[in-house]
Amino acid sequence: MSQQHTKPHSLPVKRIVGLLGVFLFAIASILAIDVIFHHLTQSLNEHLHNERSRVLIGESIIQDIHRAELHIYQMATSSGNFAYRQYEHKIQQDLNQVYQKLDVLKEGGQVTRTIFLNIEEVDEIQQKITFHHPKDDTTYLLVQLEVVPQLQQVARKVQLLKEMLSQSATLSEPEKMIEHSTQLKNFIKQFPPLFFRLYENIGRLHYEAQKNSEQLETSLSEQLGTYSLLKQLLVITIILFALSFGYVFIRRVMQSNEQLEHTWQSVEQARLHAEQANLAKSQFLSNMSHELRTPLNAIIGFAQLLNMENLLPTQKQPVDHIHKAALHLLEMVNQILDLSKIEAGMLQIAIEPFSLHNLLDDTCQLLRSSIENKGVTFHCHREQDVPNFVKGDELRIRQIMLNLLANAMKFTHLGSISLSVSATNDPEIVYFEVADTGIGMNEATLQKLFNAFTQADISTSKQYGGTGLGLSLSKELVELMGGKMGVHSVLNEGSKFWFTLRLAKAEVMKHHYTPDASSRLENHKFTMLRVLLVEDNPVNQMVATKMLKKFGIVPAIAKHGQEALDKLAQTTYNLVFLDVQMPVMDGYETIARIRADEKSSHEGKHLYVIGLSANALNEDKAKAMALGMDDYLTKPINFGELQHKLERGLLHIQQIEALEEQIRLERDTDG
Repeated sequence: MSQQHTKPHSLPVKRIVGLLGVFLFAIASILAIDVIFHHLTQSLNEHLHNERSRVLIGESIIQDIHRAELHIYQMATSSGNFAYRQYEHKIQQDLNQVYQKLDVLKEGGQVTRTIFLNIEEVDEIQQKITFHHPKDDTTYLLVQLEVVPQLQQVARKVQLLKEMLSQSATLSEPEKMIEHSTQLKNFIKQFPPLFFRLYENIGRLHYEAQKNSEQLETSLSEQLGTYSLLKQLLVITIILFALSFGYVFIRRVMQSNEQLEHTWQSVEQARLHAEQANLAKSQFLSNMSHELRTPLNAIIGFAQLLNMENLLPTQKQPVDHIHKAALHLLEMVNQILDLSKIEAGMLQIAIEPFSLHNLLDDTCQLLRSSIENKGVTFHCHREQDVPNFVKGDELRIRQIMLNLLANAMKFTHLGSISLSVSATNDPEIVYFEVADTGIGMNEATLQKLFNAFTQADISTSKQYGGTGLGLSLSKELVELMGGKMGVHSVLNEGSKFWFTLRLAKAEVMKHHYTPDASSRLENHKFTMLRVLLVEDNPVNQMVATKMLKKFGIVPAIAKHGQEALDKLAQTTYNLVFLDVQMPVMDGYETIARIRADEKSSHEGKHLYVIGLSANALNEDKAKAMALGMDDYLTKPINFGELQHKLERGLLHIQQIEALEEQIRLERDTDG
């Protein structure tokens, strides 16, 4: 029994020792042959290494040129001077990389090449390519003489492209915009031939290096023929040895690879599921937002109307609670929808001209009474050098200021709240600041302040309420618009929230409406308006009708777009409230039909149309305005906002009628 146990153990040991002896002999023989042939192959190897390095550097140059070309087209399709400067800087970096690599090909040196990987925990690796001083650089010199001027020409054309793109942003007349767009397209067409010549010249360098590499490899192969024959038996021995000892290792490696592949597939599948779930969540929230706004329109609308009645104190208090609760729910719906859009990368920032002064005045006026009713002083300050007409997303800037002011109002019971806006050293950067003398925050709270669904602590949430979404959303919006947001706070002394935005100056807006004390209209003046309300929901019809009656307006009703067109053909109206989502014919198609009929009539008439929608997204408003709507009102309808829209519409109608009267008088005089 003991021999049976020892033999299986002694036999493998002998084999291992024998295989090890063979392996050592094979290694010694290979080393001896290597020493003999080393001096024969060293020169060829160095030359071959140089040519291979030249091939890799040539490929790297082609990648840099391709990246520069890609950045040029991205620059051409971007918008805003900030984006143009960024892409110009990237293109210059790409061209500098090409110059540096061309210098290495001329003088020798080292090039760092980035190789991007699709491996877990490893995004990329850096490859060092060493190129020794070339002995024969005739081909390089010929390529350099052609490539360098072409690179300089690319840099000049990029500068011209940036200037043309910046100029296009300042044009407002359609004819000039079309002409400039044609010039820009023709100018961009100059880049492909230029890059084609660059690729062709660098390709010559790549081709010469590749050809030399192949020739050197052939020569080296011939010299190593004898060396290969001598090593063949030894290599076979090593292979057998490696197979004997490597079988288990290879088996384990294959098993590990299979497990890794399975894990990777699981991760990829989970990622796809997460993306699909995120998109589905965003679509669901968008649909739910629209559906929630419809009943909220009725709740908030009727609450506003009831507040205007002579209610008993016991009746007024529940109505106030209903109104505030509905507004709070609406705020949460808006914030959750915006955050979901940001997470899905679907929130779009509109860059349109607007009056910053009016936006600040309206925002202060909107919250002044609510703040002062708490016994808190409210200050609004705008420095004189703050530009008036700028380009940006008016809706989102208003949303950020309202979030910060509402936050300050929530935590301030004594003292003051202020909103101040000032210019900076950069003429396009505007500084906003909301300061309060409220409860303040400690350092621990400041660290997590801008996280979604986060408040100072549980007691704060219980005492003051809120979801913690407002500040997180505001910071996300500021950063989406290319700005920065920060906060400074001292516990029990107050807080100061600030943010900066880049707002390029815009041309003075035509037909600009500036509300002031002299231009406020009395309700009885609205009775001259002949209003058509196009709304399919009966409850929404009732809310809007009752609100309009408060201004002395009794609107006609249409249930969908086709019925609205029929009524417009039979009766003259001068203002239309047009819902966007309706059966039979929606608001988008309806406004397109109205504007097309006006254009075909050649009478110069313009019907003032205010869009109605439960969708509060910028893209929905932009689509409506692009199709020809004059203004946009989001549901649930706010009574003060409705009055503001009516005032703007009435002033516009009066201006148009005055202009038509002037034209008639001039015609009569000429006659």
